[in-house]
Amino acid sequence: MFAEKPVTDANRNSVVTIELGPKDYMQRYDSKNLVFAVKAGSNDNAVLGIPFMTQLAITFDRTHKRIGFGPGCGCETMTDGYPTISNNDQVLWPLTQLPKQPSTSGSDGTFIRRRKPTTTTNQVAVPENTHHTVKSHKQTLNKLD
Repeated sequence: MFAEKPVTDANRNSVVTIELGPKDYMQRYDSKNLVFAVKAGSNDNAVLGIPFMTQLAITFDRTHKRIGFGPGCGCETMTDGYPTISNNDQVLWPLTQLPKQPSTSGSDGTFIRRRKPTTTTNQVAVPENTHHTVKSHKQTLNKLD
């Protein structure tokens, strides 16, 4: 992309950076094995296929020769914090961040930033025409930066 259309002041806002999480680089091969999902070519370009796209909504605009990226989960934030989509100026997604508490200092002088615990709800979906009770289990997770 950069060889054909270099980044300039006029188009720099159309270029995004997508940061993937650790699990986005691995793909289940079978019941016991995983494979590395990104493969580098001989010219130092990476081939980004289906594993790259699993957490993203991607639009291929062939008429205007462009690709659009967005969150593929239909949510405001991902549970693991990835992927993030940003341009030069700002993070475009996730739109909301978990509330951050003030930084505290560790015993060795390093700063530790803590986040408030988040609550996730695991629910079982049942067809509308059944009359069974759906149980909801709540689990609190403590997350650190």
